[in-house]
Amino acid sequence: DFTYDANGIGGLMRGFFKKAVPFNNMEAPYGATEKDRKVAKQDYDTLKSQCSFDLADAIKYGRISISRDLLSKRFSGKGFENRTLRDILMEERRCIKVDQEKANRGKGKCLIQKGEMKKIIHRSPDALESLAYSRVFWVKNTKQHRVRPIGAARFSDASGAEGGQRRGNQVRMASAFPRTRYI
Repeated sequence: DFTYDANGIGGLMRGFFKKAVPFNNMEAPYGATEKDRKVAKQDYDTLKSQCSFDLADAIKYGRISISRDLLSKRFSGKGFENRTLRDILMEERRCIKVDQEKANRGKGKCLIQKGEMKKIIHRSPDALESLAYSRVFWVKNTKQHRVRPIGAARFSDASGAEGGQRRGNQVRMASAFPRTRYI
């Protein structure tokens, strides 16, 4: 139940894990039907772009969360030392950007090249890419049991609405987005 970068060093895993999903970052965007594929090809240039922007939307709209224990865990790697995962991801999030030059040529949302990403954060955005690659399970909808849900709804601030959760003088209303937790 994992994916690997089939174009990079992860290609070494090919054949060893029969159920692993190879992630070909240059693959065409995915759509379940012919109509969906046409729309996806208009919206994105590659599967990597599709998964990256899907991750950005999932974060933006509160459809995923990451365990606080994991976010506070410290990591060291090439280009950083003893930093929390929260800090690493906050820095790497700046790498999910549209390549305007390609977008202007009608290629849809194109993710900036890895070289540009490295210029922005002075290293490779490996943590964020691993999360983006994992979105292939949602984009392609390969299995239904990928994550453990942590709540039926996400709460957002609203004032005076009925049925919400009260905190002080604010009412928090549930929205329709279920959240998932990466563990």
